[in-house]
Amino acid sequence: MGAYSSGAQENAFGKYNKGLFSEALTACKHHLTWYILCHKAHTVPFVSSGTKESSDLLTIDIEALADIVGLLHRCYFKTGQSEKFPSVLDHLVNAVDDLRWRNKVVYLRALWWLLDKDDRNSAASVVSKIDIQACKDPDILTLYLDVSFQKLAFNTTLEILDRIIANTNKESYKLQYTVLKGIAYCLINEVNQGCQIIKEGTDAYRKLSDENKTEYGDFHYAHALQLLGEFTGDGNMVSAAIKQYEEILQDIERHGYTDAYTAVIKKSLADCMCYLKDFKRGVKYYKESLQHGDANLTNVFLSRAYVNLSDVESGRNMLESIDASKIDKNLHYDYAISWAILATHSLLHEDLEMAKSELKQAKSDWPLFIGQRDSILIQLLETVPKKSKSKLRDLIRSLNRYVSLNPNLFGIGIDFNKIVEDIDKKHEGSLSNK
Repeated sequence: MGAYSSGAQENAFGKYNKGLFSEALTACKHHLTWYILCHKAHTVPFVSSGTKESSDLLTIDIEALADIVGLLHRCYFKTGQSEKFPSVLDHLVNAVDDLRWRNKVVYLRALWWLLDKDDRNSAASVVSKIDIQACKDPDILTLYLDVSFQKLAFNTTLEILDRIIANTNKESYKLQYTVLKGIAYCLINEVNQGCQIIKEGTDAYRKLSDENKTEYGDFHYAHALQLLGEFTGDGNMVSAAIKQYEEILQDIERHGYTDAYTAVIKKSLADCMCYLKDFKRGVKYYKESLQHGDANLTNVFLSRAYVNLSDVESGRNMLESIDASKIDKNLHYDYAISWAILATHSLLHEDLEMAKSELKQAKSDWPLFIGQRDSILIQLLETVPKKSKSKLRDLIRSLNRYVSLNPNLFGIGIDFNKIVEDIDKKHEGSLSNK
């Protein structure tokens, strides 16, 4: 009695947020069953009327059911039953007789390949079955962009980003993908235009009322301020990002989020501190980040902070602890830059040779990084052990301003979304009333 009802959704979210994942799985199944029955009993007959209201209700059903199945996916994952989820999707293909719903099911299947199986190629293959050119679903477009970004032409990327921004009703998404559009320009060395686009995104988000802002949007606002400050050399903007990150940390302490989310925020704070040359506080926050989750990227940046505090030995030990053969090419670029920073401080022959070797192996598809890497490599090739450090001052300064802009690291929409497991507390349960 009452299990299959509107109240099942609040029960499912409540159980999930308390870590009672098995109970949440049952409650989520109940709510999904209830909503499908409501759709069959009320929306399907109403759609035959052909009215705008019936079309709007059908859209609401598609989005609501996708959200419920998204929670169901997380419940299966948390209970160690991830392998069962694809068969659930098989049963749900015809739950709604609409192409948009069938595309949602394809999207959820691709998401399973990406998140549960860590198989980007299979995820890309699945999502490509959707007619992307005709698609306006921002969730599908963000996933497609995530798994296909490196293969897309620049103009195609911009067109998809514009479609995401135009079709999402989430202000956090508008900010996130406006900033990503700016990053796309920066990656091809159109830095001024990229920064202007990022600024437009931050200005628009800042003007929103508090009720239209979310925790997820606040994170992207802080990160956008950080990027904008670093690229324009505006320390005040980086300081504003620090203030925003600190407010997010307070929310984490009040509400409780995953350790992975806390690790991301503390690393971001450390990055800002190091940009402002407060390397002691940078080391502190990097170490705190690592307490919430070990990450090679954090270790790479911690090594830089050590070196900038003249603790070259600790920096070297940190880099040597990383197995370079097991890191992807985006992280390898950061790794090589850290070796270059260390070498310019120590001027030891072995460090210089290591830096040159890693820079030669560092790969990038973007003009911004290629030009930077080649410039650094040329300067290192001209550097000899015991050379005066004063002559390398400009090189060291440029290396310390290096910003990783790889879109996947920025949180293009999938990896970071999984970390946050963002359920907007301000609107929790809003889908319970059909």
